[in-house]
Amino acid sequence: MAVRWQDVRILVFALIWAISCARLDSGSSGSGSGGGANAPAGTTVFSVTVSSRWEGAADATVQKVCTVTNSDPVGSTVSCTTTIPEAELYYSDLIFDINVTSGFCELVRFRPYIYLASTSNSFDSYWANTTIDCSVADIPAGCYSGAGIGMAPGFPTNFGTYFTSASGLQKTYTATAANTYRQSVSGSISNRWTSNTLIDRNTNCSSVGSGDGYAGFYQDWQVLCDDKWNERQYGMTLYIADEDQPGVSISDGHNDMAAWEACN
Repeated sequence: MAVRWQDVRILVFALIWAISCARLDSGSSGSGSGGGANAPAGTTVFSVTVSSRWEGAADATVQKVCTVTNSDPVGSTVSCTTTIPEAELYYSDLIFDINVTSGFCELVRFRPYIYLASTSNSFDSYWANTTIDCSVADIPAGCYSGAGIGMAPGFPTNFGTYFTSASGLQKTYTATAANTYRQSVSGSISNRWTSNTLIDRNTNCSSVGSGDGYAGFYQDWQVLCDDKWNERQYGMTLYIADEDQPGVSISDGHNDMAAWEACN
């Protein structure tokens, strides 16, 4: 039986069309490039690189890389502690470099460390250089402390900031060194400015230094990953601890820049 050339052309065209359709179908499945739903277990959702940079220095030192993976339960918040020698912490800016994997977080929230220092109607705040009424409902900015007061845009209306994965998968936030801040307000030498190591958060504490204390509100360093419906997917709480001696967080006779030891 003779095969007509026209039949061969039709058969080849049909075969090419079928292959093209198969490719189109396979390419349209899933959640797109980097989709979190199809990522293998152990894939990094986001990481936070914590670095310190001495005042006046050009280069920063990586202190720790903290990571959340999709093996962590959805909706959970993991913790990560970074320990930095007390003088290095006091005289250094802290840098938080956040890197997000595509497909996991539409909205990334950064909550910097902030605490309420007093609810007194005559708070003698060393950083405000004046007496403040912190007993009012709309608490003034001068009643708060922690490096986050200079990092949250519009503080105290806002206590954090955010970025979207649509705008980019990397963002860096920098906390001013405690010493830089102290020079502008004539405050006491303390690492409470960046170290969020307060343990007992159910009891107010006013014995941690002149013009400073803890009065019931304490926001840790946090990075939170939400989806487009504003549902929490993953979170991380970062703790910054100061080290008095190598391998020792609290050392009698060597605690020169106290953090929250008096309250713990």
